[in-house]
Amino acid sequence: TSLEQAEIKRIACQNADKFILLVDSSKFNKKSNFKNRDLDASISRGFNPEQKYIVSQTLHDHDYCIQTVKNAGITEHSNLERNLAGLRSFEYHCAHMYWSFCEIAEAIFGEEGLAAGRQVMKDFADEYGDEMADVLMGYCDTNFNVA
Repeated sequence: TSLEQAEIKRIACQNADKFILLVDSSKFNKKSNFKNRDLDASISRGFNPEQKYIVSQTLHDHDYCIQTVKNAGITEHSNLERNLAGLRSFEYHCAHMYWSFCEIAEAIFGEEGLAAGRQVMKDFADEYGDEMADVLMGYCDTNFNVA
């Protein structure tokens, strides 16, 4: 691995088991049109559109993910240890995605956007159960920009 391209393989990431349960227990499966690699790259572009972020494999079809960041400014003096204080739960990440899209939909479409967000939560509860929906709803007042 060069200093220009840092590649991290997480063979046992903290959310792998939950992700696999989500995939196996629903219509969301390996044949799904949803591509986690696209979502991760899109999030990365939001932070730095100039930095190339490549997801060459995901849990959809492998036992672990490979994510590559090019031109990340990593040097031989860079600390590559995981920042455990910065890790968030799978539920947190799901809630972050839901509430971020709700906020954007409301800003663009007003009441129609709010209605779409409510429908998504209803569909989510139907698919994954009220308990998981309640977990996501519990994050409704979280400011994900600073949390």
